This record gives sequence, structure tokens and C-alpha cells, in this order.
Amino acid sequence: MKIVYPEARGEARMVKLTQGTKYLVTCPGRSNALVKTKSKVADLICSSGELRLTGQSNSRKIQWIELDCLRKPQPTLRLAQKIQCGEGGVMYTLGWSLAKIVLPQIHVCFNPTTETTKFTWHAVQGKHIAAKSVDAGRPSFKSAEMFSADVSSLYSKKNQERLADEVLGSRKILTVDGQQFLAKGHLAPDADFVYTFEQDATYYYANVVPQWQGINNGNWKRLENDIRDLAKKKKRTLEVWTGTYGTLQLPDANNNHIDLFLGLPEKLKIIPVPALVWKVVHDIKSRQAVAIVGVNELTGKGKAKELSLFQPPCRDLCHELSWIDWDTSDRERGLAFCCQVKDLKPTIPVLPNLGSVTLLK
Repeated sequence: MKIVYPEARGEARMVKLTQGTKYLVTCPGRSNALVKTKSKVADLICSSGELRLTGQSNSRKIQWIELDCLRKPQPTLRLAQKIQCGEGGVMYTLGWSLAKIVLPQIHVCFNPTTETTKFTWHAVQGKHIAAKSVDAGRPSFKSAEMFSADVSSLYSKKNQERLADEVLGSRKILTVDGQQFLAKGHLAPDADFVYTFEQDATYYYANVVPQWQGINNGNWKRLENDIRDLAKKKKRTLEVWTGTYGTLQLPDANNNHIDLFLGLPEKLKIIPVPALVWKVVHDIKSRQAVAIVGVNELTGKGKAKELSLFQPPCRDLCHELSWIDWDTSDRERGLAFCCQVKDLKPTIPVLPNLGSVTLLK
């Protein structure tokens, strides 16, 4: 089962339905239902150029524009039982409750000890992304009872000021001004999805990590745009994994490097600031893939126990990727390296096993 998406036709959006095929129409979420029938679920059939909505006891002709819900569909974030992932992680499914199944949108590997997400997986619909909905509004983030503290408070600038003053003893690096504060960096970005309700579903704290604003609004944003443009150009669905590696260490007033967690002002070692944020992009049809590693550090003073932050973790191939159209060496906007997936996997073992693939050019 999969969602029916529109395609762009000039300024219009067109949805293709197959004659005689039965489609499930539903409005996920508590107290939600179809406006026309007041039922949660119905079948839709395209027959002789007409749409008919059928329920338990009746059938009616309907226009596509009339297929509306009482309220915006609400997603489900559910623990996938007995599925372990990463180092100490458990898998969650973020998706849509349809009748007796949950249709996944994003898979989330979450570590309940450090209360951070190790990686997510989602798909970018290349044939349909040009027809996506655009909504300037943004919903509030949800915690889904996965955290032991108020996550909104931990991401606040007030808490980051305490992190700089009480833990680092200085605001030289974590200034909480301009671009030098820790933003909520989406792993699976909202703009990668077609419908507004899918975009809104990305606003869970389990789908973000602390990322410097200069990077989040700099080269990382450019990378996300380039992946969508590539999917659109190829008109293919691209698989995208996004994850973190290592914990960023910053120097305190005595120049001792300490592991940085958003929870430290509350004496909690939760929500680590990642040293690296990475993406693996996979074109299933062409058997091509690439791993792109972003260094989550702006000043050159940060460290990580697991690796040297500013040296390529693999043979850097960014110069071979014409679709990467920004300066990957610009540290203030986000230093980045491009790798063959198999070459990066020894350093970051959680990367997916893709078998034999060539470089995604």
C-alpha cells in the first residue's frame, strides 16, 4: 500500500487514478473523519470517468476537491517491537494509521539512553516533489513521551546561555547570537515530502538533532535542496538515510575539551551535540549511492574522541559530483566530505548495507 501523489502539469497538479482500481480513503487521527460521509474510512473507485465513494451501505458520486477531512490528518509514532538498530538504539515508525496497518513515512533509530536519534530513513518522491504543497506555517514540535526532560526548554537560547556560562565558562564559541547557536536540525526535512500533512509529521523532537545554525541554514540546507533537485531531475524515488556520529567536544575556560550535551545545565547527559551529521543517498534503479558527511563545528576548535573532525574520513569525492553546487570546504557554512558508502562504513558502521553500488553522479 502506498500514498497516491500528484504530478506537476505546468501550474496545475494532476492525480492519476487507474480505471476500476479501488483506493482506500481515510482520515488518520483521533476524532477525524471524511467531511462528506462522517466515516473514518471509505473506498474510492474511478469508473467511466467518474469518482464514486463507497461505504458500508451506500455509494455516491464525488468530486476530487470534496475528498476532505474534518481536520488535518495526525501521524502515529510507534515503537517497532523487537527491532534493534545502531548502538543501543530501537526502531520507531513515524507514519499513518490506515485501518489495521501503519503506513510508514520515516523510520527512526532512537537511543533511549542518550535520548538522541542515531539515524532516520525516508524516501524523496522525484516524480512528485515538483507538485508538493507549500505552507509557510510550521507546527510545534512534539516529544511523544520519548524524553526525560522538557526538550523545548533544552533547545531554548536561555538553556544554551547556561550551557555556555556554567559548563564552558565562556560564550566565545556558543555565543547564542547570529549563527552561533544550536538549532533544531531536521534529519528527514519537511521539504522532502509532498503533502502538508507529511511535512507537518516531521516536527517531532526525535527527528531533529542539535546543529549549529550557520550550518543548518548554510551548506546543510543547500545539500537538502540539491538532493530534491536531483530526485526531480531523475524523476526517481531516492532513498535517504540521515544520521549522526560522535559527540562534539568544545573547550571550556581552561581549554579542557568536554562532551557537549544540551542536558548538561540540568545535570543530564542527554541530547548530545553530534560531531558529524551524515546522509546516504541511494538511487535504487541505477544502483548508485553516495555518503555525504557534514562536520557539525564552526570555529575549528572542536574535537571528537572517535575521529579527527577536519580530515576526510574517506577519499573525498565531492569534486566528482556536479550536483553538489556549493563550497564544501567553507567551514563557516559547513565543512563537508563526499564518500563511497563502502569507504565510510568502517568509520560509521551504522551506514546501510547497499551491496555493489557505483557513485551517484
